[in-house]
Amino acid sequence: MITLGPSRLSASCSTTAGGWSTASAFADPERFDITRRAGVHLSFGQGSRYCIGAPLARIELRAAVSHLLARFPAVRLAVPAGELRIRGEQLTGGLVELPVTW
Repeated sequence: MITLGPSRLSASCSTTAGGWSTASAFADPERFDITRRAGVHLSFGQGSRYCIGAPLARIELRAAVSHLLARFPAVRLAVPAGELRIRGEQLTGGLVELPVTW
């Protein structure tokens, strides 16, 4: 066992570094803030490990969101932002669901 911050880890424990949740890079990193100034974005990797599909993914996301907003201009969260639940998985984290209404 080793101690890493407040956690005790066994020798067989797998870990993943979460650069997006680092307080030294982002003020209050665990709080959802859509107005937050973008910092270093690590979702697609960096340097020689940068995802070759990142530009296509950005184009697809921009197209999907713009079409969604054009079709449903009044779309909004169906619950307060503080009630959104986040998955705890290391590699596939993100929202459990995104309830919206229009």
